[in-house]
Amino acid sequence: MVKAVSSAAVRRAATERPAPVNKRSAMLQAAAKLFATRGYDGTSMRDIAELVHVQPASLYHHFPSKSHILVSIFEESAIEMVDRVEKAVVGIEDPWEALEVACTAHMKALLAGFDLIHVVFGELPRRHEPEVRQKLIAERDRYEDVFRRLIDAVPLRRGANRRYMKMTLLGAMAWSRVWYLPEGRDSPETLAHNILNIVRTGVKS
Repeated sequence: MVKAVSSAAVRRAATERPAPVNKRSAMLQAAAKLFATRGYDGTSMRDIAELVHVQPASLYHHFPSKSHILVSIFEESAIEMVDRVEKAVVGIEDPWEALEVACTAHMKALLAGFDLIHVVFGELPRRHEPEVRQKLIAERDRYEDVFRRLIDAVPLRRGANRRYMKMTLLGAMAWSRVWYLPEGRDSPETLAHNILNIVRTGVKS
């Protein structure tokens, strides 16, 4: 015999189910928006919960602390950026062309104003507890490894340091967030081409 279930029980069971994946994503987006505008230190878990219209307990169910949210933002950003760059270079055989296309994909994401990216570049230089900082650096390294592989493939003059080339290239592109003007004459493609060309002329074989 099947026992009847009241409508109240059905509603209660629905509210107790784990939030769907898009709810978690909404929480991360809300947190990134607040971190980007108010700063990490100026944002509370309650602020994030209010922005995404959930109870603080629901937010804590997915993220035990604010630092867990920050690490998750870095993870999501690394996954997104790696995917963008790897898709952009598929089928390109010339190593210098592949590197330029990767730089263009990087610049487009960097200058698009995404809150997740803003948080990544704004928070990593800041001081966080060692365990959190170690996780943030691991996510940064995961993304930079894509550029390491691309730079390893290009021909360089004898003695050129590929590690310093990678840091110089990524550093120059990252700094464009400070001075880039969307209404200016240079597109992300133009910036990527010229930044890479400046680096290339000093190290190409």
